[in-house]
Amino acid sequence: MFQTSDTFEIVLVVSTGFYGLVLENMVSCISSVGTLVWSDGGRACTDRFGGAHSVIRLLQRIAVFTIGIFIMAFGIAISVRANLGTSPIASFPTVLSFATPLSVGFYLTLLNLVFFLLQVLILRKNFPRIQFVQLPITLAFGVFADVGMYLTSWLDPTSYFMQWVWTLVGVVLVALGVYIETQPRLSYIPGDGLVFTLTLVLQNISFETIKMVFDWALVIIAVVVSLVLLDGLEGVREGTVFAAFGVGLVIRFISAVHKRLGGGRDEASAFEGQAAC
Repeated sequence: MFQTSDTFEIVLVVSTGFYGLVLENMVSCISSVGTLVWSDGGRACTDRFGGAHSVIRLLQRIAVFTIGIFIMAFGIAISVRANLGTSPIASFPTVLSFATPLSVGFYLTLLNLVFFLLQVLILRKNFPRIQFVQLPITLAFGVFADVGMYLTSWLDPTSYFMQWVWTLVGVVLVALGVYIETQPRLSYIPGDGLVFTLTLVLQNISFETIKMVFDWALVIIAVVVSLVLLDGLEGVREGTVFAAFGVGLVIRFISAVHKRLGGGRDEASAFEGQAAC
């Protein structure tokens, strides 16, 4: 587990790197007539970054995205503390953290780095250069998870009922974080990026189907590793199954409420917008 002072130093470095990568990609693409384009695609982006408010708008998008991944990470931390199993994306890292001295955030970072490399290997030269921002996002997500574990160190449910209460809280927070993360169409966590990459390659299979197979594959791996290393199910239990279905349902509910209030977009369209960058 990171020490507190080290954690906040890493957060500062990661945040600086994230802002720097995106801003550099934008500023370096200013043409002689002041039109902004992305260097990797040569696509005009005046509709996204044009005008006097371009930098402010971009910083707002980054802030919203960062809030989203922090809420996701905090929800994961609460799920770990509830001890009924975490969401599929965190199940394998959670099991490994129970079996070794290293933290959930460390294993989340390592797993997402693997997912990032798989995207690059699959798409090769077609991998959008702007999506290299997934690297600092990966580090930030892992650090946020450990910060969440630190902030919830007091949480230790003493009854099965309270375990379910906190599991539900964790699921709601993860879903809210995912929904907020997709709204700026900036980038995504590498796990989601890999799912979208597979959707691009396997065009006859829907995003939802690939996402479901991907999540359950992670759960199966977590179950096997838990049985081998811990002689039982730890970090992946009934709460994991609940999260696998519950997160999607809560996202749909949040999306419906947001649209009724006059905003929002569905997750699939958000991922398409992110990939276009």
